[in-house]
Amino acid sequence: MLQIIHRRLSADAQARLSYLRQRNEDGEITEMEHQELLNYVGRVEQQDVERTEALVRLAQVRGVELREFLENGEYL
Repeated sequence: MLQIIHRRLSADAQARLSYLRQRNEDGEITEMEHQELLNYVGRVEQQDVERTEALVRLAQVRGVELREFLENGEYL
């Protein structure tokens, strides 16, 4: 579960996502880049869902409320 909680985009993928977001904000993004941006956003959102589910499960395993678990930083 900790691997899921700590999973992030690679540095290269994060840099590409930032680049695509900036191009989108500037109104300079191509259709192909826009599709790539949507794919990255989908990946990040899916990882967030999986991270949240893992946090809930880990809090349950430890027998504490999620809020307490997060406040104590037990997952770090």
